[in-house]
Amino acid sequence: MLNQQAEEAKNQKTNLQQGLIRKQFELDDIEGQLDDIASHLDQARQQNEEWIRKQTRAEAKKRKGQRALASFTKSINRPVSD
Repeated sequence: MLNQQAEEAKNQKTNLQQGLIRKQFELDDIEGQLDDIASHLDQARQQNEEWIRKQTRAEAKKRKGQRALASFTKSINRPVSD
């Protein structure tokens, strides 16, 4: 009876150790996935910042063009004085 309990305890210990090893592999895999996600988020953040900079430059060019067009329109609509 004691030998049987010892054998069962040994089997249970082995099973627990194997389960622990599997869980460690799962944890390592999840940590790797988190690193990948963090990297993708950083790339997306950098791309978003670049798009914001490009949009800001485009808006500034648009305003400059609008001012130039308004000035040109104003100059061609002035009455010609003799």
